[in-house]
Amino acid sequence: MKQKDLTSAQTWLILGGAAMMLSLALGMRQSFGLFQPSMIRDIGITSADFSLALAIQNIIWGATQPFVGMIADRHGARPVALGGVLIYAAGLILMYVAKSALLLTLGAGVCIGLALSCTGSNLAMMVTARTVSPLKRSVAMGSVSAIGSLGLTFTSPLAQTLITSGGWQLALVAFLGLATVMLPAAFFAGGADKIK
Repeated sequence: MKQKDLTSAQTWLILGGAAMMLSLALGMRQSFGLFQPSMIRDIGITSADFSLALAIQNIIWGATQPFVGMIADRHGARPVALGGVLIYAAGLILMYVAKSALLLTLGAGVCIGLALSCTGSNLAMMVTARTVSPLKRSVAMGSVSAIGSLGLTFTSPLAQTLITSGGWQLALVAFLGLATVMLPAAFFAGGADKIK
């Protein structure tokens, strides 16, 4: 299938899926700082332990992007994005059950860092570029990026409210719910795989 053969609905589903996946992935990631005071107190880790976990997340996110891109080029965006969502959920579960700095680092650092390579801006932009014509590409990429930035305006207030009212574990359960919303978004974004 070529770009010009896509119906308007197919184009919107792919771009909407990419934007939603990006929005939730980055929104949750940018809200992790809100968990720090409660997790430090309840798990018995230090601020440096928490900061190290997020620093490792950034390193892994950056270091794995080229490899994730190669895998997506070879096997398609859909399996990479869906796998990334599952890894994201695994990272959230590890954060939920963490009783040590090591488990927190495996969850928030390693798993979510890798998941961001599979669900973040690099994959969303690849899907967007493949879906629209060169004439519309800059507007489409700017729109998907802008919508991707909106995740923070939703996830941070959600996390703060739930942490205050029910604790950080409840907020992580809500984030797991958001990760399930990312699954269909990743599936629809993967529709770009059909485009040659």
